[in-house]
Amino acid sequence: MKTITSDSYKAHKTMANNNKALDESVRNIFSLPQVVDIERQILDLYRNMTHSRGDHCPDKEHIKQLLLDRKEMLDKEFVMGVGYKQLLSEFNDALRQQLIKLHKNIFL
Repeated sequence: MKTITSDSYKAHKTMANNNKALDESVRNIFSLPQVVDIERQILDLYRNMTHSRGDHCPDKEHIKQLLLDRKEMLDKEFVMGVGYKQLLSEFNDALRQQLIKLHKNIFL
């Protein structure tokens, strides 16, 4: 049975830290007041539709528009910046090195 080398442990820790940073940035984006406000509006409209009778076409159209607005807002926030590209590159390099080592350990 193979043991974990210090290099593989470091790579694992790097990937774990990168995942934590990414999780935190995603949480921050979804916590933006603009995003939360749109989500509340959608929920309020949906709640009104489920508790009332009548024609809900205008409400449905409004919800569709709010969802599009939310998507556009999130698309702008998830643009890959230089820091994120560097983080992704480091993650990919660490993962590639671990896969090479794993392949060597198994097949050589």
